[in-house]
Amino acid sequence: MRPVLFAVACLLMGCNTNKVAQLERENSALKAQLAAANLDLQAKCAKDAKTYFRENWSEDANTRLLTFSNHYSQHLNSCFITVQYNYDNSTGGARTVSVSNVYEGFNILATFEEYPNHKATPDSSATYSIVCRIGERTCKDTKEFWDGIKSYTEN
Repeated sequence: MRPVLFAVACLLMGCNTNKVAQLERENSALKAQLAAANLDLQAKCAKDAKTYFRENWSEDANTRLLTFSNHYSQHLNSCFITVQYNYDNSTGGARTVSVSNVYEGFNILATFEEYPNHKATPDSSATYSIVCRIGERTCKDTKEFWDGIKSYTEN
């Protein structure tokens, strides 16, 4: 009886070993397909971001900086575009205004605007004012903005 059980156990273990090897091969093939699909989505994101930027943003005589970057988040399955725009606002003297926005499609997910040399209120000692929002949450400074948008710009 023991030799029969041993033979059956060996037979079953051999079958399981073959199944495990087959599953490992299939898993490797699926990982390769996923990696290729992810590269395709990254390329599509880059192309779409470039098109969006060209169609919706343009420099003028007051532009100091106008640039964009894009990021495809595999985790969120979405393409994000960050636009940075600095320009001179000549009203009340030359001032550089900085604007950074994060877009998903045409929706602004986060925005940071800094207006140097502009007092928030007449009695304020602040030399600039900011508008900073990530989703529904407000933020207080540049660092908090860039830290807060990492979920959109990094995997």
